[in-house]
Amino acid sequence: MGAANAKLTAAQQAVVKVKEQRSKIAEEVQQASKIKIPETASVTEAHEYLDKFAEKLKALTKRLHAKIADEKKKLALAGKATVAEKKAVNKEKKADQKAAKAEKKAEKKEAKKEEAEKKQEVADKLKKAEKKVVQKDLKAEKAAEANEKKVEAKAGEAKKKAAAAKAASKAIKAETKAEAGKAKSAEKKVEKGAEKAAEVKEKTAEAETAKPAPEKPAEKPKKPPSKERSM
Repeated sequence: MGAANAKLTAAQQAVVKVKEQRSKIAEEVQQASKIKIPETASVTEAHEYLDKFAEKLKALTKRLHAKIADEKKKLALAGKATVAEKKAVNKEKKADQKAAKAEKKAEKKEAKKEEAEKKQEVADKLKKAEKKVVQKDLKAEKAAEANEKKVEAKAGEAKKKAAAAKAASKAIKAETKAEAGKAKSAEKKVEKGAEKAAEVKEKTAEAETAKPAPEKPAEKPKKPPSKERSM
């Protein structure tokens, strides 16, 4: 656009210059058209004046026509320069529009890139956080498993102790029951022995009463009935 503008400016300046020159020559032609012949001049001198004026007017007219043609050329060049400038302006506008579109496209691309980077950053942070949570959950799970095992071990130990205590209590109860049975059996045996001894004593007393009274021998001391020891 700079070159086209410079050409247009130069062409416009050339047109102005030629126009000024053409106007000046036109003024000279107008002045030359005013023929002034001295009143004292003879016919021959008058013809000479007329020839001079005609020659001068012809030369000025020729120059005027040349300047008009030159002006037309300069105007044509200025018109071309104007068209060229318009084309250059349009071209520059199109280039600017294209550049603006490219810039917008680049901005959108950069925005998408930044958005993608942000999303990736958020995804990475979430992944790290998730990993930390998973690790924390694993630790908690392992700790829970360890505690569960400890509880199970303690429960098993308590169960064994309870079973041992139950077994010991059962054994004590069985032993107590057995001892009680033995004691009861011994008691029954003692009672039977006492009953038998009483019966024997009663029979002996009856027999003694039925026999005639013999001479009384020396009485021997009576042995008490033996009691069986309880087993």
